[in-house]
Amino acid sequence: NVAGTNLLDLMYTNPKRYSFLFQSYVNISMIKIHVYKSTMPYKIMERSIYSTRCFVENMKRTKILSDVEVEVLEDWHDWCTQNVNIEADLMIYLRTSPEVAYQRI
Repeated sequence: NVAGTNLLDLMYTNPKRYSFLFQSYVNISMIKIHVYKSTMPYKIMERSIYSTRCFVENMKRTKILSDVEVEVLEDWHDWCTQNVNIEADLMIYLRTSPEVAYQRI
């Protein structure tokens, strides 16, 4: 929700029009989570700035994003990973259904 607007809904309603906007906001949100100072020695996140690359690549392959939009998102991602301290000590990839993940919580 950004200023009362559901960006996820906009993206699913009109992907060609709103995917770039949505991915741009996702990048900002991920950076905020990465730099957030936790009181714990670790941080568990559902997704990271690195996972946004997968979504952008898929939108590139399916022609949802234009070449210039992909270039801007890739430049933004590269700048963030080079200039903001977002190192991850460990990434775990879970392959399961949402139902199984929910049962395991």
